[in-house]
This record gives sequence, structure tokens and C-alpha cells, in this order.
Amino acid sequence: MSLGGLFGEDKSMAKQKQSKDQSQVLDLVLQGKNELTEEIFDALYQEVLPTLYANRWRIPKYILENDDYYQEARISLVQAVQTYRINSKAAFTTYFANVFKNRLLDIRRMHMTDKRIANFKVERSLDLFASEGEENNIENRLRTKEFPPEYVYLFNETINRYEKSLSDMERTAYGYFKKGFSYEEMEKLTGFTRKQVHSLIAKCKRKYRKILSEYFDDRD
Repeated sequence: MSLGGLFGEDKSMAKQKQSKDQSQVLDLVLQGKNELTEEIFDALYQEVLPTLYANRWRIPKYILENDDYYQEARISLVQAVQTYRINSKAAFTTYFANVFKNRLLDIRRMHMTDKRIANFKVERSLDLFASEGEENNIENRLRTKEFPPEYVYLFNETINRYEKSLSDMERTAYGYFKKGFSYEEMEKLTGFTRKQVHSLIAKCKRKYRKILSEYFDDRD
């Protein structure tokens, strides 16, 4: 037999084996749709292990450690068994691979959102008290930072609630402070003593911190 004939025979045998393997996998999926026993699950898990090994690079260990990564794979496998269409042209292992990759992408997106929110929480610290002339005041930050829309809305709500909470004296002191006046200038403009000015601004900051905490600290 020629060398080409041997290669052709090997290729044909490989296709037959693959077809037999996919048929066995499909039988397992059908059984799993009726009742996903531990035995069926373990058998299917062995079939998709190469996909898990091949996709480990998609998500760093600082986002998902190994145990968590393989747990996400198990969740994806259950989902794939439930949603796979038996008459689908795609092999189950291919379908699972897509389900799992999409789950990994979602995890990465959630991680990036959490990271932005965490950065936002760090950067939120009393930017409200930056003077209007500074480039990093709160209005500029809300325009330029990639905050989730929900958080921009909530941040504006904290400002509205904060401003409504001020006494007349606090509102006067805060108004001058936000416009960039020094404590000495505020003392002359308001008629308050230096001690009163410092005390009023300190009260404003405490009020704002308290309101900000009520809006955001339970969103970890």
C-alpha cells in the first residue's frame, strides 16, 4: 500500500473515531437533560477538559484562581447541557466552549467594572470641596471619568442631598469656599471669626462624607 493510502486510511479512521466519540457525548447530553447525575456529569466533564486547559490563559489568576476557574467551568457545563439543542450542527464540546468563553468574558467585564467603581470610591474623596477653578473639580471628573451611569446619577444625588442639609451659615461658608476664597478672605466677607469658618467647613465635610457613605458604602 502506498504512503498516501496509509495516510488516507488513518484519516478515515480518525473521522470514524471522532464521530463515535461525538455520538457518545450526545448520548450523555440526552441523558443529562433528563437527569444530570453525578456519573453523567463527570463523564461530560472529562470530555470538555481539553477546552478548560486551552482557555485558562483567558483570565488571569488574580481574577480567578484555579479552584474558582474550574468551578465556573462546572457551572457552564450544567448550563450547556440545559441549553444545547440536540439537532444543532455544532458538536456539544464546541457549544460548551462558546458558553464557557462567554462566561469568562462576563467575569472579566465585571472585574473591570468593579475596578472602575473601586477607583471611583478612592477618587470620590471630597472633590466636591475643590475650588471651581481647579481642573479636577467634581464636575470635570464626572465628565471625563468612565463612571457607570448609575454611579454618576447617585453621585449627583449625594450633592443635591448634601446642599439641602446645610444650615444658612454652612451654606454661606461653603459657597465662598467652593469659589476658591481663602479662610482669611472668607472671614472678612462673611463676618465670621476664623474659628467659625474652620468649624463650618469641617461640618460641611463631615456631612458630605456621611451622605456619600450612605449612598455608596453598601455597593461593594
